[in-house]
Amino acid sequence: MPKCKNKLRIGREHNQHLQKFSIAVWVEHKVKARGRTKLTLCGPVPICMEQASTLADLRRAAEARLGLPAPLQRWVVDRALCAHDTDTIIKIAGDNIDKPFYLSLDEPESRNKEPSVGRPTEPTQPALPARPEAPVNLEPQVIQLPPASPQQPSTSAPASLPSPSSAPPPAAPPPRPTSVYAALVLAEQQALTPSPCAFECGVCVERVEGAAGVLLHECGHAFCRACLAAVAEHCAEAAAPCPEPGCAGALTAREERALLSAEQWERRLARSLAAAESSAPHSFHCRTRDCAGWALCEPPVARFHCPVCQRVNCLPCQAIHEGVSCEDYQLQSRLAQAAGTDTADEQRTRKMLVDLIARREAMLCPQCNVVITKISGCDGIVCTACKTEICWVTRGRRWGPRGHGDISGGCRCRVGGKRCHPSCRNCH
Repeated sequence: MPKCKNKLRIGREHNQHLQKFSIAVWVEHKVKARGRTKLTLCGPVPICMEQASTLADLRRAAEARLGLPAPLQRWVVDRALCAHDTDTIIKIAGDNIDKPFYLSLDEPESRNKEPSVGRPTEPTQPALPARPEAPVNLEPQVIQLPPASPQQPSTSAPASLPSPSSAPPPAAPPPRPTSVYAALVLAEQQALTPSPCAFECGVCVERVEGAAGVLLHECGHAFCRACLAAVAEHCAEAAAPCPEPGCAGALTAREERALLSAEQWERRLARSLAAAESSAPHSFHCRTRDCAGWALCEPPVARFHCPVCQRVNCLPCQAIHEGVSCEDYQLQSRLAQAAGTDTADEQRTRKMLVDLIARREAMLCPQCNVVITKISGCDGIVCTACKTEICWVTRGRRWGPRGHGDISGGCRCRVGGKRCHPSCRNCH
């Protein structure tokens, strides 16, 4: 069961008499493939409820919305099993309705095995129960649910069937679960999921109507289309992150493509591909001038045949020297460097970089040796090529070999109350 929060509480609708809110319901789904059963969650499916609604009202609403019979519904809010139909939703999920709602179906045989005496205790961390195979084939004739306003039975009525004029109209059978399954599959295949309720965008702080907003598929946060399109268009990472502070979610490729125009999408693909190449530990770019070919070449691979320019790259020499052995090429390179055969532009560029590094206005990345410059700002920087966190004053890594937060290595700033360097401004 994923640890997620209900992000649809921002779409509450107010009127003069009743306070309504939308609940995001995650429906458990069982998929059987290759002899193994896998439990997945589909959704979220919004269900509109009133403030004074009880668990029984939620069961009826889920039956009307999803076609799942109320007697077979099992509700889990956060990690607590809901067993009392008289409990209100506010009591179950809190005043802010900030707990996730999970819906599953009971196995008929598992319900028969429950004890008939005594009230069952609520487990603190229940696991979602097993459900019937999807799509579920529950016939409406087998389970007859009472109408919303049942009539009192008459004791003086004869045993014969009532006349058509006096009998209440028969209740329409609930939709088959196959339609619910098809609706969930359709929602999964949508590129953009519209928000079911109005909300305030966390980026532009403007009120957005439900249909004009987008509900992110990965994390459930809602934003307006214009803000999400701007995030995707100007993002330099391989995956555009969710704008919500502290959220680790990201926009999917389908969402980014639906938000951007064709020209913007092509530019976004080029930037994300370049970011993926620079962040890959064993990436190698073709040494042919202006060639866009690259590949992931892990040791002991020594040759890379570029599919773009059809040239063969030598990984140990980091160059193209077709028809020349590695020993001869390296010898020729050393002789050319000793003779100083570089062009005037190359010599000026090399001298400028050496002077910048000597004046501590530039440095080499400790991971990929890319030249990094900094004009102002914090001493903690990130290499744009390999994403390594660097301490500017010590010219080394910020953290140890295990990554962010590892104080076994790196500059060890503020460990034991000590700064990493006399020039450290204690800002990283």
